Amino acid sequence: IPALAITRVEGLRGPASAMYGDSSLGGVIQLFTATPNARAGRVNLGGGSFRTASAAAEYGQPFGNAGLQALGAFTRSGGARANADLSEAFGNVAIHKPGLRQWTARGLFNYADRHDPGALDANLLAADRRTSDSLFRFDKQSVKRGYGAVRYASATGPITHAVTGYASARTGSRVRTLLLAPSVGDRANRD
Repeated sequence: IPALAITRVEGLRGPASAMYGDSSLGGVIQLFTATPNARAGRVNLGGGSFRTASAAAEYGQPFGNAGLQALGAFTRSGGARANADLSEAFGNVAIHKPGLRQWTARGLFNYADRHDPGALDANLLAADRRTSDSLFRFDKQSVKRGYGAVRYASATGPITHAVTGYASARTGSRVRTLLLAPSVGDRANRD
């Protein structure tokens, strides 16, 4: 989620698996975004060292008693060392109608492409801090995720209920070199 869209962050320490699932052993961090109450849009552009550039945009539009929110972000960086570049993209569109009978529809896309420069021993690090071990030159991780969900909830009548339907897809590949001894490694490719 782009930082410009976050209105509040809450943290819960300790295990919370009963409420948030089995992967919340150490705690939960929840990010909140604002529901648009007027048409608004924001754009944030940034740049920095190591050929780092980022762009993020948010658009909100209420219509009737429902609201549309669209978020997008892209970041790229050359990294502090050779073969340490990174590209990430994020997109999210949501429509929400609050009330006693509320519904939400959401679609999300996430992409990440990271290269790994590998570990440097003290001799290589002292010679040039920007270099990377050539043994790791093919190391890379690429992940694409997509998610869509529709939720309907009703708080009217003697029984409150909610129905959620969702679908998700994920693809990824990873080439990783495991250093067995100095200058000797084993490379594995996983999909």
